[in-house]
Amino acid sequence: MVLKRLVVFNLLLSTIVIIFFYYRFNIRVRAIPVHIIIVAYSLAFVYCCSILFVKVFSNRLSVLLFTILIISSQFFIINIYLGFFIAHENWGHPLTINILIVYLNEIGYLIESLPFSISKSTIYLSIFVLFSIVSIPIIFVAKKIYIDLKRKCITFFSKKNIIFIIVFFIIFPVVFFNVEWLQKRVSSDDPIVAFFLYEFSLQDEIVNGTGQENFIAKEQYPNNLDFDKKNVILIICDALRPDHLSYDGYNRNTTPFLDSISNLNNVYNIKNFFSTSSRSFIGIANILSSNYSVAHQNFFIHDLLKKQEYSINFILSGDHTNFFGLKKYYGKNIDTYYDGLSASKFNSNVSINDDRNILNKLNTFPDFNNKPTFFYLHYMSSHQLGVLDSSFKIYKPSKYDSYLKTVPRAILINDYDNRITQLDNYLKRTFSILNKKGYLKNSIVIISADHGQALGERGMVSHGNSTYLNETLIPLIILNYSESKLEISNKSKSDFYNQLDIAPTIIDLLNIPKPKTWNGNSIFEKRTNDFIFQQEINFYSCVWSENSEIYQYVYNSTTQKEEVFIINSNKYETKNIIDSFNKVNLAVVKSKLEKFYSLNIN
Repeated sequence: MVLKRLVVFNLLLSTIVIIFFYYRFNIRVRAIPVHIIIVAYSLAFVYCCSILFVKVFSNRLSVLLFTILIISSQFFIINIYLGFFIAHENWGHPLTINILIVYLNEIGYLIESLPFSISKSTIYLSIFVLFSIVSIPIIFVAKKIYIDLKRKCITFFSKKNIIFIIVFFIIFPVVFFNVEWLQKRVSSDDPIVAFFLYEFSLQDEIVNGTGQENFIAKEQYPNNLDFDKKNVILIICDALRPDHLSYDGYNRNTTPFLDSISNLNNVYNIKNFFSTSSRSFIGIANILSSNYSVAHQNFFIHDLLKKQEYSINFILSGDHTNFFGLKKYYGKNIDTYYDGLSASKFNSNVSINDDRNILNKLNTFPDFNNKPTFFYLHYMSSHQLGVLDSSFKIYKPSKYDSYLKTVPRAILINDYDNRITQLDNYLKRTFSILNKKGYLKNSIVIISADHGQALGERGMVSHGNSTYLNETLIPLIILNYSESKLEISNKSKSDFYNQLDIAPTIIDLLNIPKPKTWNGNSIFEKRTNDFIFQQEINFYSCVWSENSEIYQYVYNSTTQKEEVFIINSNKYETKNIIDSFNKVNLAVVKSKLEKFYSLNIN
């Protein structure tokens, strides 16, 4: 009777938790009955195993075994719930066993990203207390459970029950726990299934299209064209915003190296450059594919260059293998793949988010051998999870226990500026290594970001919160090591660009044709798209120019709030001018956004 009550309690608790997740994280409603079935199946398995222990083993041993089984199963489920919540709050997707294994060595950095303030000692204490809460009551009622199970043994192992057990524990899981079915239907919504089976589904991120047209474009694009095959070096700095770079006018000397190269001949410092989202996956995907649509069949810049007999090299800080399945998304046209996870496999003492891993890898990279080469280098220094060396902690105070909106802005800004100072130093060292090895000569270098970073504005920190400009306005520096500098067509203060324009600009500098499926424009050409679009969670926005001014329209689908900002004079304008904006023009803007994202704005 006690064990049955325990089963009912667990089912009730699981129902409450999954309903909470349904409302908190907008998981699909079908996850609720599926999760209850999975928990019920697990509890039934524990129940049957406990009876089996009583039947087979001695009194004391059976009590010990089923007590351990019950406690561990409950403790496991509770921790799965906590992991699911923390991962969704920080990354927007479930916790998986692969991510957990990776971050066992990164627990300090993971703690800093939690949505609440907590220390390591508090975590250990919480685990102990949680384990005690789960285990102590069960230990006290273990004898009563044993008596209940002893009575059940008399009738439980009858011939009829044995047949039912076989059907229930063998045939039922084969039918219901079909791996492919679970992955397609509920692997992103159910905490337990997600932990073991979840792989990031690109289908959740597709804006429009299936990717088939990109597959065709990739197949039809010509091989080994005749052109000046310059090396291409794409550098993406995670969570980098331009207003904290001294070359862009910031009052602190955060980027002396970028300052020095910004004055070189054939360098383009692009203003009014925007990301399409405030998440890494979308930003990286849109840069590589010049496409709003995200699919495994995207036609990437490195796919195109591979067809031109380039050597393709991804040297990355951070875990691109597990997070959002980035490594799988990048495809197979990569000759050298090395990320933070690769570095930690060679040396368990290094962090996956340490940019020195990139420098170490580049130092061992072979010298340029006249084979055209593409590098994608991804730096984490400016991200709050990036390892910050103590020698770069210049601006103080900058210490915080957890990266929260409650941390004073001055501390957030000091920490961020320290990180950018480190990033600038690492970029200088990167250029030095590539130059010594011969890769900079006759090359194109792109320096940009996947998204920006909120530093307490509007009560937000980090990124993945919104499409406001502190999270979506990013830098773009282009270095073209050639004899002459190209002119940017019709350049004016109202020109604007986004991440989709990077790949076409590279192609333009190489003087080869742009794939028809790419949505962006070279910065050297006149823009063919009047609007660029941005989306993050419940925020939808677009950017356009009108009467020599650049505007951003922001729509919150949850609150129904609409905002219009002029972003020419003050890139981080917070004054909403929607009430004074021309109503006819606003209707056109809203219709563009509605059509692009299939919205229905009141």
